[in-house]
Amino acid sequence: SCARFLDDWQIQPVVVERPVASRTWWYSGTPDVIGDVPDGRRKGQAQEERVTWTMDRATKAGFPAKNPNYKTQPQNMLLAR
Repeated sequence: SCARFLDDWQIQPVVVERPVASRTWWYSGTPDVIGDVPDGRRKGQAQEERVTWTMDRATKAGFPAKNPNYKTQPQNMLLAR
């Protein structure tokens, strides 16, 4: 469940229920939560989890096709991912 995920990863909420909108994507609503993972480690585990996003990996996942910012701002988009 979502609550278990937040507890296991010790997510610190940064923004909760902030309105967002995009005329390009015809979307309006709110993100559920934008949070900070303090050290990439689940509560009670010694091993740190680390994930590296590359353009190759993002392309295989289909992100550039869904979001043109991957072509114009690839470094920012990978950092945000």
